[in-house]
Amino acid sequence: MTSDLWDAQAETFDDQPDHGLRDAAVRDAWADLLLPLLPPAPAAVVDLGCGTGSLSLLLAEAGHDVCGADFSTAMLGQARRKAAGLEVDFRHGDAADPPCPDRLRRRSRAARPLGHARSRRRPGEVGRLAQVR
Repeated sequence: MTSDLWDAQAETFDDQPDHGLRDAAVRDAWADLLLPLLPPAPAAVVDLGCGTGSLSLLLAEAGHDVCGADFSTAMLGQARRKAAGLEVDFRHGDAADPPCPDRLRRRSRAARPLGHARSRRRPGEVGRLAQVR
């Protein structure tokens, strides 16, 4: 996919429950899934392909030091607007060479991408996979 395609989706991307995490039950489910996999806060986390930053913000709210990287400038714009007051370092760049500061890259505990997988729940949907170290 090209950045133009993701840029075009940025305005409505969070309308999907698993993207925007606007529903408390969905947000809690993501927190219950991710937070136990991380060391106690403040762990350094690099969110590759962060999109509109929903998971980056969830982790920052839990006290983690988060750098979110994406190659869609429109998605990053949405992420920065949503961050309002939270310290999350959103950067434009490629996951193959994350643009996050060395201090985070050296200490990072999560987000080495393994690739994308087709969703079993929603045929055709592609999701991120990450390995936690």
